[in-house]
Amino acid sequence: LSGADSVVARMPEGLNHKIGFDGSDLSGGERQKIAIARALIRKPEILIFDEVTNHLDYTSRMKMRDLIVSLRGKVTILMVSHDPELVKLCDQEINLDL
Repeated sequence: LSGADSVVARMPEGLNHKIGFDGSDLSGGERQKIAIARALIRKPEILIFDEVTNHLDYTSRMKMRDLIVSLRGKVTILMVSHDPELVKLCDQEINLDL
């Protein structure tokens, strides 16, 4: 659901591949996909996303959007975003102006 399958597919040992402690062998987007997959495995009641599509390419952004839509009504999502397309998915919007 998070797109981590594409990351795992390129690893020599697949799911058994050991990632370094700081994940430095992964790009920002890959780390993000893995982190979201790890969160989803736990079947959380609440997810907090801070700029969830920030390090992702267009295709991955669309997958993330689809994921958020699929979780609607199943999980409470708190989302911080500057992306108007993601903000449209929210039930409530709070704007913080300086």
